[in-house]
Amino acid sequence: MNIVQQKKEKSTPKVLVVIDSIKQGGGAEKNAVRLASFLAEENYETLLLTFNSFQKEYHYSGNRMSLDERSSQNYVKKLIKYFSRLRHIKKICIQHGITHVISFLEVPNFSVLLSNIFLGLKATVIISVRADIKRMGYLKRQIIRIIYSQADQIVAVSNVMKQILEREFKLKNVSVIYNPINLEQVSLESRIKLPVNFVFLVSSFITPPFLFL
Repeated sequence: MNIVQQKKEKSTPKVLVVIDSIKQGGGAEKNAVRLASFLAEENYETLLLTFNSFQKEYHYSGNRMSLDERSSQNYVKKLIKYFSRLRHIKKICIQHGITHVISFLEVPNFSVLLSNIFLGLKATVIISVRADIKRMGYLKRQIIRIIYSQADQIVAVSNVMKQILEREFKLKNVSVIYNPINLEQVSLESRIKLPVNFVFLVSSFITPPFLFL
């Protein structure tokens, strides 16, 4: 292998996408699969890491690894499982030469950041914040304020969320990337005639969506 090839390999990002699972029904799960698939199609070395596996999952044909963690009500076993997860993340980053870690949702965000803090991932850490953390309990908000500040980049799904993270949590390096949509699918479904009868689903978080009957 010549020097030019060695430099090219070192400069090519190797991405680890981390999420609890890719179980069907979750928006973050679907977007994690979309991101990993897109990066792989763009010829980035991409590995999708999940903590759990389910029978009904979003289709993903790329490289994937699952820790297949077992749920437990025993607090000691939970603690052991959590520290084992941190070690697995570190080990995977070393084995695959990961340069960038992208995590989705609160538990994966915590796991990746704590693995980086205590074990040192030597990778750029990007976390995606999708829930309104302002509505969480006081203790959890303070933990988030400290731990999330260790991320190299924080991605919010809206400008409102970005403002909350910056103003109330004093977090920096926050950018906005909206959830992707399939324009072709939206165009096709827009031609479907809507039912006459429907009801509102009332929500305190967002504008009420429709539930068609």
